Amino acid sequence: MGYAAKTIKANSILAATVAAAIVGCAGQAVAIPFAKRLLLFTAVVEYAKPPVAWYDFCRQNPGDCEADPHSPREVAFTDESFDELTSINRLVNTNIKPKTDKKHWGLADKWSYPDDGYGDCEDYALLKRKLLIEIGWSPAALLMAVVWDKDAGHAVLIARTDKGEYVLDNQTGKILLWSATKYKFVKRQSPRDLKQWVYIDGDPRKPNLALTEWEKSVPVEKAVLTASNHDAQRKVANIVSEKFAAVGSVDARSTVESAIDVPTNAESQQPPPAEGRD
Repeated sequence: MGYAAKTIKANSILAATVAAAIVGCAGQAVAIPFAKRLLLFTAVVEYAKPPVAWYDFCRQNPGDCEADPHSPREVAFTDESFDELTSINRLVNTNIKPKTDKKHWGLADKWSYPDDGYGDCEDYALLKRKLLIEIGWSPAALLMAVVWDKDAGHAVLIARTDKGEYVLDNQTGKILLWSATKYKFVKRQSPRDLKQWVYIDGDPRKPNLALTEWEKSVPVEKAVLTASNHDAQRKVANIVSEKFAAVGSVDARSTVESAIDVPTNAESQQPPPAEGRD
């Protein structure tokens, strides 16, 4: 079994375990060491399904699950931006009291804003994201993430800056680089499309280059093909497919050609296929 297949299988198993265990994240998280180097950015390795409760949250708050495709995906790391992260993190951690979804809602897992002053780990993260957006942060630079600690699943907020990805966590008032938190990172939203989630790897870092290229690209509205522009579109498809093939995408040409043949909108664009994708 190749590295990609092993990674995908391991991530799938870990994600399933986290989904079952994340219900207890209102309690004290016990982080485990895993990163030997302080990596600045998470590495994308595979397309991932969002947490089940994420779908319900998005149905109730559709505007909070999308962003302008041209929105900045990173924020400049300055004293001011770091102070904003620290202030929002401490404000929410101080004013929201922990309560599991089971005790709060009678449900195994529910993602919602802690409007009544109580919430689980993901509720803390959602509120921090909302408050940061209100003071001017780009929605595409604020990503919900699922991580794994020693005993349970956990949710945090990742703030993407030009100097790395920093974590806002309800277990600490400190803002830490993701690789300094000692959590095992499982998956996060993609800044390219906030409705899309991706598996992320830790150390050693071996990203899926095709998926990384997809995540960096800007979604474009695809035009309906006509007889007059069909040949031109094909030439573009050939150029793009060669680029994806160069970074290891599987069957890149058919992916790009099918994309231009079927008119769609930016939200429905999917990442290039990879071995073992669900």
